[in-house]
Amino acid sequence: MVELPCRHILVASDGSADSERAFAYGLALALLGHGRLTLLHVMPLGAGDGSPALGRDEQVRWLDGGLGEMERRAAAAGVKGLRVLRETGLEYSRILERCEVEEVDLLVIGSAGWGGAESLGEVADRVVRLAGCSVLVVRQGPASKEIG
Repeated sequence: MVELPCRHILVASDGSADSERAFAYGLALALLGHGRLTLLHVMPLGAGDGSPALGRDEQVRWLDGGLGEMERRAAAAGVKGLRVLRETGLEYSRILERCEVEEVDLLVIGSAGWGGAESLGEVADRVVRLAGCSVLVVRQGPASKEIG
């Protein structure tokens, strides 16, 4: 069996369908490679006043329940070194900073987030271009019963 070179996987999640699938991939890869898993949510800043941009009720509800559910699923699956981080700031910048600080081998991110764009979303696009680690971009599609 070939060992995966991913000792530390970071999943950036915003509660969108794409990020839910990204979590499923990140969880599966962490289990296969016996690696650490970090879940990160960055709440974007508001209109220049430094306050969190909580305009979407879905994001607020997800922060209350969805991120905790991901944490419970990962813990129940036996992921070692599980961390959950909630931060506020410019999304792509905070994701890149956390990847560097945490010495992440693989970043897993959804392709479009809440925007649901057909192409790569703005945050994912910037992260792919600027990341110092490998990046797996997960698109929304048919869910696999084997993942997550």
